[in-house]
This record gives sequence, C-alpha cells and structure tokens, in this order.
Amino acid sequence: MRFVFLVLFSLAFSIIFTFVIRVGILSELNELYSMITKKLQAQTLSLNSIDKIPLFEILLESLDKPDPEIEAAWVVEFERRYAAFKRVEIQGSTLDEVKKRIRICI
Repeated sequence: MRFVFLVLFSLAFSIIFTFVIRVGILSELNELYSMITKKLQAQTLSLNSIDKIPLFEILLESLDKPDPEIEAAWVVEFERRYAAFKRVEIQGSTLDEVKKRIRICI
C-alpha cells in the first residue's frame, strides 16, 4: 500500500513540478525529483508480478490524454496563487521546507 502511495505521490509531484518550473527553482528540485524517480524504479522492479498489477493499472490510466478544461483550470489557479504570492498576500515555503516535507513522505 505504501508503494501505491509513493506512485500516486510521484504523479502529484510531477504535476506540481511543472508549476514550480515557472517559479524558477527547477535546478534544485531536479535532483530531488531524480532521487524519488530512482527509488520508485527500484521498488517497482523488486515487486512480484501480482503486486505489479495495481501499479500497471495506475500507469495505464495516467497515459490518458489530459482534460483540457482541467489543465486550463490548474493554470488559472497557479496564476492566481502566484499573483497573490507576488502581492505578499500569501507566504511561500523555502526550498529547504519543501525538501523536508517531501523527504518525510519518501
């Protein structure tokens, strides 16, 4: 079950990662993303065939084309949050805080 959580977390992290690129901290998060990916690959390969089936189903579902309305809604939400951040209406997290939260989940 923890493994499935890691896969779902990785998919969510990938979505967040694409938005983080726009903020400009790509190079520092790239190393962390690579570490997560390598750990997931190692865990995937260590599973027996029966345990790989739920993961395979999740991956197949993720290959569906994204819904343009949902993608557009995420862009609008990101831009709203980023504008609020620039106006100092919301507080951001430091890179160290983000890394710490991610490592807790790994």
